[in-house]
Amino acid sequence: MPTPLTVSAIFVSFFITFLILPYWIKKAKNAKLVGQDVHKPDKPSIPELGGLCVVGGFLVSLLFFVATKTFIYHKQENVMYIFATISAILIALIIGFVDDILGWKIGLRARYKVALTFFIALPIAVINAGHSTMNFPFLLRASTVFPNISFLASFFISEKGIPESM
Repeated sequence: MPTPLTVSAIFVSFFITFLILPYWIKKAKNAKLVGQDVHKPDKPSIPELGGLCVVGGFLVSLLFFVATKTFIYHKQENVMYIFATISAILIALIIGFVDDILGWKIGLRARYKVALTFFIALPIAVINAGHSTMNFPFLLRASTVFPNISFLASFFISEKGIPESM
């Protein structure tokens, strides 16, 4: 069951994003930071970099959570995990920002995005968060096998899926 502090942090995140996003949409259209939605038949122009608002709302709520826990409840448990999460989110934000700025014609290729996820996971791996093994019934212990296979497979998968030569 989530604590009242967790629920209030979720509401802070939602309301900040809800309030900032319409303002950002207007500003992005005026600044011509728009791209085509290639997944719709009429390909309408949509504002780019909307993830900045979502990540901004999320980061403010995390900082609200840490500040409340530290200065009101006088507890500093899990702060290291929260700051590692913030670091990972900021790295993902930078990758998404670069991809949006370059555009869908020039943007980052899918194989580079997969390779860059290594850097997103790095802050969480550095603090040794979570469990380091995955067990599948009747299979090998996947703690060393699966990450190596998935890392190698990412270099052979193209933007359009698995090539026929594999």
